[in-house]
Amino acid sequence: MNYYIFVNRFSLLVVILTIKTICFSQPKTTIGLNLTGEKTSSADFVIGIGGTLERQINKHNGFETGLYYRIFEVHQQVFVDGSLYGFHTIKEKYLSIPILYKFYSSVINFSVGPTFDMYLGWKQMNKGIIFEPDRYTVNAKFHVGLIGKISKTIVLTNRFLLEPEIRYNPVFFNRRSFYGAGIACKYMLVN
Repeated sequence: MNYYIFVNRFSLLVVILTIKTICFSQPKTTIGLNLTGEKTSSADFVIGIGGTLERQINKHNGFETGLYYRIFEVHQQVFVDGSLYGFHTIKEKYLSIPILYKFYSSVINFSVGPTFDMYLGWKQMNKGIIFEPDRYTVNAKFHVGLIGKISKTIVLTNRFLLEPEIRYNPVFFNRRSFYGAGIACKYMLVN
């Protein structure tokens, strides 16, 4: 499927779901900032940051989305004439968009849904072996994954919430995964 056709269909789905929840329910809407710390399948610990938008439709059901900036480090060995010449580390940058169903309870919340990761570029971390911009490429600029989260809502005031979470996010096709924890500071909008 063409990338642009997929993005258009995905955008249409998000618009339809948003309109449906606005028109047919009394939702609670929160916006927030989320900080994550994750181990990756390459055994690195990476920090991510993102913004969240959450719409609780009724007591137990809602949807959550957001925009997250995350990185994935690639460690490679370089061989010249069969001998190890050196190492290099590349930091790939991604924009991740999750679309999650969220189940709310007074004890624990559970979220699950697909993630869409868009490749933003790369940066070389060590300068031992220099790569030119056209020498390092990735196979695909767009990846699909699945994320599951367990969280607990902590009410700070009638508008501010704190929500620590544990997360696991395998990304298909490139066989990578992210697992770790995060904390979100959320603000409840007036409905």
